[in-house]
Amino acid sequence: MFDVAVQNGGMGSKGRLDSASRQLSAGMSALDRRRMIAQVVTESITGQFKDDVRSRKMCIANGSGTVHGSSYDLAGWGLAPGFAPKSS
Repeated sequence: MFDVAVQNGGMGSKGRLDSASRQLSAGMSALDRRRMIAQVVTESITGQFKDDVRSRKMCIANGSGTVHGSSYDLAGWGLAPGFAPKSS
């Protein structure tokens, strides 16, 4: 969400929050929620940077991927598939 706020103006712009709220379900895994948010943000992008935004958001959502020709593994940041924060 920090990346969305910094790079794309947050979820409040372009109807993103409403779209995400409609798609959110109680049974969604953390991975599925991240992927859904990545898709919502990507769908709101127009122009030449849409594919760039998609690769970056999906890399973060999935915990790995290729962005600008470089491969990233974000498991050390707690973004490995299946990661879910511990509730307190």
